[in-house]
Amino acid sequence: MAPSVFEGPTDVRWKARVSETLSTSGLAKGGKVNKFVLRKLLQSFTELESAISNARKSIEKCSTPQEEILTRITSYEDILLKQKIYVGELCQQMHLKNWSEVSRVIRIINGLSTMIRDDARELLAEPEFTGTSETDAPSMLI
Repeated sequence: MAPSVFEGPTDVRWKARVSETLSTSGLAKGGKVNKFVLRKLLQSFTELESAISNARKSIEKCSTPQEEILTRITSYEDILLKQKIYVGELCQQMHLKNWSEVSRVIRIINGLSTMIRDDARELLAEPEFTGTSETDAPSMLI
């Protein structure tokens, strides 16, 4: 079983670092848009982190957890950690009012979330999760 890179659904140390960055960078006093973007970003990370944590717990409860699935969940955790690192870059670029970089970093963060979502959907569509066997799946029409 691979260790989780997070303490749990709410990584208190990370949130404290982000809060400190916001207060020292002046972003907390900044415009409503900055606060809104960062608040929504933190909320989405918390939700994603909770979903990943719950998925890991569910898979680990299985009598024979599939190593491939646990590996994928670990990759989700790694991607979320990278997203959190990008928040530091985002805060810095917001402080500098470098809006083209802010936009680029937000696109990177969103792209990483999309990777997790798409892979999770593919994983859940596999026969062992849908209750069908591969032979039950419709064949492709030519």
